[in-house]
Amino acid sequence: MAEKVFIVDDSLANRRILRAILSKEGYDLLEAEDGESAIDLALREQPDLILLDIMMPKKDGYEVCRVLKADARTYAIPIIFISAMTQDSDKIKGLGLGAADYVTKPFSAAEVLARVRTQLKLYSLTKSLLQANRELEEKQRNLAQANTELKKLNDEKNKFVGMAAHDLRNPLIVIRGFSEFLIEQASQAEEDDTLEMLSAIKTSSEFMLALVNDLLDITKIESGTLELKPAPTDLTALIERNIALNRILAERKKIDIVFDSREALPAAVHSIMVDPQKIEQVLNNLISNAVKYSDPGSTVRVALSILDAAVLLQVQDHGQGIPEDEIDKLFRPFQTARTAATHGEKSTGLGLTIVRRLVEGHGGRVWVESECGKGSTFFVSLPMRPQ
Repeated sequence: MAEKVFIVDDSLANRRILRAILSKEGYDLLEAEDGESAIDLALREQPDLILLDIMMPKKDGYEVCRVLKADARTYAIPIIFISAMTQDSDKIKGLGLGAADYVTKPFSAAEVLARVRTQLKLYSLTKSLLQANRELEEKQRNLAQANTELKKLNDEKNKFVGMAAHDLRNPLIVIRGFSEFLIEQASQAEEDDTLEMLSAIKTSSEFMLALVNDLLDITKIESGTLELKPAPTDLTALIERNIALNRILAERKKIDIVFDSREALPAAVHSIMVDPQKIEQVLNNLISNAVKYSDPGSTVRVALSILDAAVLLQVQDHGQGIPEDEIDKLFRPFQTARTAATHGEKSTGLGLTIVRRLVEGHGGRVWVESECGKGSTFFVSLPMRPQ
């Protein structure tokens, strides 16, 4: 389609000259002889370029330029002033109103064509850019709408999972409790198969209960409803209590858990502001994991120290280690490494995700260093002051 060039001049002679120059280039030419009709035609026809005289009846070229540049439909159309007014102040005024160029009468055909071609090329690029920008804005609107829908679906998913997990929790507690009772009440004369089945029920219900509890935690975290309740906490006492709880599992595998406080810790460690229940959950996950993946007869080391105004907790096991290409996915939901527990223990795949979220909620961070065949060390850094 030929580009539209709009000639606006009250002089018929000037319009004829410009028409003769431009018609040879194959442009689609429009004409107007006064300012008011020029504005109406420009808004209706949307030309690609306007050649605009300044001194005209009804509305002069400056006013025409001001009106068109103030309208969203025509503001980007390039305007070239063509006038006998040669003062620099006249040119500056026109350019200040948004004109793209200025040609002084009497003009040469070569100059007019060169300036017209240049401005048409620039306008073509401008239109392409504006179109790309409109498409980008449309994509952004669609993306924002999609994100809103995804957030709604995610909230509904979290609500459903939370409700399902909550409803499953109580019957699982009952199953576990009854299985424990039946095992305790079973006589030595009870058949081995019966005791084995009861033990399987207890083990399975414990795993299912752990999964349900983890699901409840993860849905609370993702939905933003998990609240931390910081209180002055003796971190050393918390670690010692958690180690004592995990020694029962460790003794079955003849694993020793050692607490190594390598230096005299400041008093602040004994009254650090954290949520004690949530940090105990972090400790239990890391220490029980260390026992779970350590070789029988080995040692799990827990260390506490100060580093860069933060408390640094380390939990080291002597197990198989984690392949380097799997370390990044350890803290993602339902992601587990190929490394298997050394006594067939199961994992929900959510524990380390919860650990990371809880630690980050305290303004801290968690990471791991591992070497295959030698074991892994998990690090938790907690700021001495609440964030």
